[in-house]
Amino acid sequence: MHLLIRILLMTSLLVVTAGQVSADDDHHDVKYPFNLSVAGPIEKGSGDGFVYKLRDAVLGNNLTNGNSVPGIASVRLDPSKINLALAAEVKAYMVGDQVGNGKDETYAVGFNPAGSGVTTGDPKLIFPLAQTNGSSRNSTFPLLPGDYVDLGKFAAGSHLDFFAIADPNPGYSTHNKEDLAKVFSTAGGDLNARLYALTGTAYLLVTFEGKDKDGHSVDYNDVAIAVNVGTDNIRHLMGAPEPSLLLALGSFAGVILTATGRRRRQG
Repeated sequence: MHLLIRILLMTSLLVVTAGQVSADDDHHDVKYPFNLSVAGPIEKGSGDGFVYKLRDAVLGNNLTNGNSVPGIASVRLDPSKINLALAAEVKAYMVGDQVGNGKDETYAVGFNPAGSGVTTGDPKLIFPLAQTNGSSRNSTFPLLPGDYVDLGKFAAGSHLDFFAIADPNPGYSTHNKEDLAKVFSTAGGDLNARLYALTGTAYLLVTFEGKDKDGHSVDYNDVAIAVNVGTDNIRHLMGAPEPSLLLALGSFAGVILTATGRRRRQG
């Protein structure tokens, strides 16, 4: 009897902690900036320690200088060159934002698999309101670190552009230059975003620039997401050879060393 109760309790806990963050994205009458649609439902993440470590590393540091994220094994890459060498199921995870750290500029985050920014290709929103205080969900902070959206499967050779929209407003239009100035895209290279490959993982870390209300501070830590593109794609983006290639090279080297040893013994 006690075992049955424990099983029921565990099942109910899974029901509470799993599932979607909000069903609002399924309503076709919801209007978003630039009349964008959403990439998919936001799923509740695990909120593991690694995501929170990323959050603290991004929000606690100015990322303007340096080739890695302080305290995180990472390598800075060109953000305009997110090309997948291999097919991958891509998922985007919420990491953190400065609203949850006391700032007052909000962001939406999206991606474009067939163009750049919000004016070409097929731009979609990932997180229409990318805000988290790291501890609870509510109307102001609808996300927790680790919440994610499955962006779908992409073929080898696919290019991905990620963008953030400052102070997202449903009335934003692609015909208005002032509205477009609120869009920060990885296609702009270092001008708009920073991109890091997280060493030994399947993740890219994408952080966006933003200006504080005083117009002076640019720190590339106003909002950040992690993107799972697979460990093999991370190795390619970092310029590292495939393990199979390393194995082949090692075998070849072994043959050479063996042959060299035989010649020495015969001599």
